[in-house]
Amino acid sequence: MTRRVTKSSDSSWPALVLVTAALAVAASLVAGSQVGWAGTDISELRAGWLDPSTFESDEAIGETLDKVVQTKLNTVFVAAPPSHGNHGLSSREQFAKLLKAASGRGLSVHAWVNSRWRKGWGTKVDYRDLDEQRAQVNWILGLLDQYPELDGVHLDQIRYDEWGAPDAGGKMDAVTSTVSAIHRALKRRHPNKFLTATSHLARPTRGAADSELDGRELDVPKWFRDWVKSHPESEYSAEPKEEGVRVPQHMKCQQDPVAWIELGIVDALVPVVFSEDDEDWQAEVDLWRGFLGDDIGKVGMGLGWWYEIGHDGWEYNMSGPAKRIKYGRSQGVKGFVIVVRIGDAVGDDSRLIDTLTRDGPANDHDAPFEEPARSPLRAPEAGSHER
Repeated sequence: MTRRVTKSSDSSWPALVLVTAALAVAASLVAGSQVGWAGTDISELRAGWLDPSTFESDEAIGETLDKVVQTKLNTVFVAAPPSHGNHGLSSREQFAKLLKAASGRGLSVHAWVNSRWRKGWGTKVDYRDLDEQRAQVNWILGLLDQYPELDGVHLDQIRYDEWGAPDAGGKMDAVTSTVSAIHRALKRRHPNKFLTATSHLARPTRGAADSELDGRELDVPKWFRDWVKSHPESEYSAEPKEEGVRVPQHMKCQQDPVAWIELGIVDALVPVVFSEDDEDWQAEVDLWRGFLGDDIGKVGMGLGWWYEIGHDGWEYNMSGPAKRIKYGRSQGVKGFVIVVRIGDAVGDDSRLIDTLTRDGPANDHDAPFEEPARSPLRAPEAGSHER
């Protein structure tokens, strides 16, 4: 499906597939045997989103990567360290060790950066500032130059921190311009490496703050206005008329990922949808498919699987991740995001591994990751982990 993307009342953005899992640093599983990606015809992004706690020690690195491989994930998004004067989430030493170890196991490895916190926690950036755009570009290029084993960079929090009216003062276009500038520079210097990004949700915003959403006052992208008019049955059109034009949540933080996808300025888009409610999750998939048509294959959907500090006794629906993967695939989704939060409480990831990789009651005896898959986000020039 192709749609013309224009500017301002028609803003712009990126695309592809993805999966996420910040896997626990717990009891070690069988030491890191490689998965036979080279021998499979399946290409589906299955990634582990690794926060610093998953590689804070040499032991943690081994245990985490054992679990990544056992789960038949093929990609990891790793919290990046400080680089070239920019803020980082992890230590340089542990990041370098994790990068070497993960590359050695045949995984596609991407540095994960928090764009709006480039200057440090609690600080703000304004993407309308051309100096800020150049700083963001130099940050990403610096990481790829410093760590040549990387397959790419993942832009998290590439948005404004205020939750406000869409495109207020040209902010949405500025975010798009920043992503476009990063993509252009990255592909010029590293043509075989990848740029991926996180977006907020496609579903409508809710709550008292929506009173500001009067379509006559907003610079809502034209593609969205046209889509609402042509889909009178959608949950946007069904809202009370006095509330004006409702918008996806990503537009309230000045993101337009539908346009990102159509402009091709990222290689993968990861919406932050981790709902454990089947109806909510399926509604999110349906909206992305409605917005994108066949381009839904460029979006990776999140899967709720949370362990939180102080709530390690909580119970979770074992069948949930497998059920959602199957529904997503039926709608053309080719990647999934699995997040396991860890901290002082150690999550039992063995249950998740079994649900995804071994036939049993939790997956109706049809494990979604029983067969390995090749990562679509692996840079062929990364010679240190060629297979």
